[in-house]
Amino acid sequence: MLAICLAALADALFYNQRLGLSVEIFATAVVAVSLAANPTLIARHRMMTASAIFVASLLPSLEELGQLSFLFLVLGSTTTIALLTDPQFEGLRAWLSDLRQLFVTGPLRLLPDAARALRGPGLTRGLVVRFVPLVFGAAFVVLFAQANPVIEDWLTAIRPNQLTTQFDVWRTLFLIVALSVVWPFIALRWRHKVPRVPNAFEPSAIIEPSPGLVDLFSPPTVLRSAVLFNLLFAVQTALDIAYLWGHSALPARMTYAAYAHRGAYPLILTALLAAAFVLIAIQPGDSTQSKLLRPLVYLWIGQT
Repeated sequence: MLAICLAALADALFYNQRLGLSVEIFATAVVAVSLAANPTLIARHRMMTASAIFVASLLPSLEELGQLSFLFLVLGSTTTIALLTDPQFEGLRAWLSDLRQLFVTGPLRLLPDAARALRGPGLTRGLVVRFVPLVFGAAFVVLFAQANPVIEDWLTAIRPNQLTTQFDVWRTLFLIVALSVVWPFIALRWRHKVPRVPNAFEPSAIIEPSPGLVDLFSPPTVLRSAVLFNLLFAVQTALDIAYLWGHSALPARMTYAAYAHRGAYPLILTALLAAAFVLIAIQPGDSTQSKLLRPLVYLWIGQT
C-alpha cells in the first residue's frame, strides 16, 4: 500500500506536469516512507550524517533544477537510505552495489515479489497460473485498441460506456513504471557478495534459486500465455492483412494511411512487451517446458 501511494503521488506530481518543486517533494516522500517502512534496519548512529547528506543534496535543486542538480538529488537520496539501512555500507564498492540494487535490479523485483506473496498450494497457485496470461493479455488488448480503430470499435460496442476510449494507456504505463521504481525503496533487501568457501557437509552451502519468477512463470503459465497471445496477435494480424492488403472497407472516419500510422507507436510498445515476456519466461534448455511451447513462441515472434 505504501508503494501504491508513492506511485499515485508520482502520478499527481509528474504526469503531464512541469518539473520543479515536485521533484524535491517526491524525493523527500520516498526517503521518509522508505525509512518508515523499514524501522528495524535503521542505524541510528548514522542519522546525523545521513540527514546532512540529504539536506545537502536538496539545496542545489532548490536553487535551480537542472540535470546536474537532479542527479545530485537522486544520488543524495539513495545514499541517505543506503547509509541508514544497509549494515554493510562501507566504501565505494558497497555504495555502487546499493545503487545497482535500487535502480537496475530493484525495479525488476516487483513481479517476483508479487509471485512470492501469492505463493501457496491449491487455489492460490491456480490463480497465479491464470494471472500472467490475463494481465499480459489485457495489456495487449489495450495496446491493440489504441493502435487499431476496428478493435477499438469492437470494445466500445461491448462496453457502451466507452471505457476503452477513455482509458489512458500511457498514464497506466507510467503508474506501473513508477510502482516498479519505488518498490525496492519500500521492500529494502540488501545483498552483497561475501567471499566464502562452501562446505559440502553444510546444508546452507547449497544455494537455491529464487522461487519468485519460477512460480510466476511456471510451464503451465507460459504455455497458456503463448496460446492466448497467439490468438490475440492473430486477430490483429488478420485485420492488417484484410484492410492493408485486402483493401476491405474501413470505418467511415478512417483512411488507410491513418489506420497504418495510428498503430505505429502502440505496436512498437507491444513488440517490446512481447520481447520482455519471452526473455523472462522462456528459459533455454528447460526440460520442464512443453514440446508445444517452442513452436508457439516462434509463431508468436513471427506475428510480432
